[in-house]
Amino acid sequence: EEYLEAENLLFYHVPELKEYDFTLPLTKLDEITFYSSLHANIYRASGRIAESERINISINETMLLDDRRKLSGVEYILIGNFGVGSLEDEHIIDYLEMSLDNGFLGDWRFHVMMNPVFEPLHNHPRYIALVKRFEDKMARQLALVNARELQHNNTQDKSL
Repeated sequence: EEYLEAENLLFYHVPELKEYDFTLPLTKLDEITFYSSLHANIYRASGRIAESERINISINETMLLDDRRKLSGVEYILIGNFGVGSLEDEHIIDYLEMSLDNGFLGDWRFHVMMNPVFEPLHNHPRYIALVKRFEDKMARQLALVNARELQHNNTQDKSL
């Protein structure tokens, strides 16, 4: 009954999801893909595995289509998010690593560390190493910003 309530709540907020034909691949990574992933997880949790798999196949085909072009860092985060429940942990971490490698840094704590979808990965050695890479990159960015600010202040002081 809780699963039905969750599904109805999802349909209430995303009515187009109820009518979507999951025998076709989704056309792009967007909000409907995200909500479809949630829908698949509701099905899986309620034991409706075949329905969950039907949605996940559609999502995976979409990811393969989008994977042929260069994605932005945040799109890799979305793929990792969508893949939970249908991809192995190793593949999800691959996408999270690609997000960093493709320039994603802003709000990474929110999207990677605080996202409950990725909580099962928190003890995985590669996930732990990834968090350290994010932290190191943030520290380098902060050092650059501080150095530029100091340089700017020194330039201002000399002009007075």
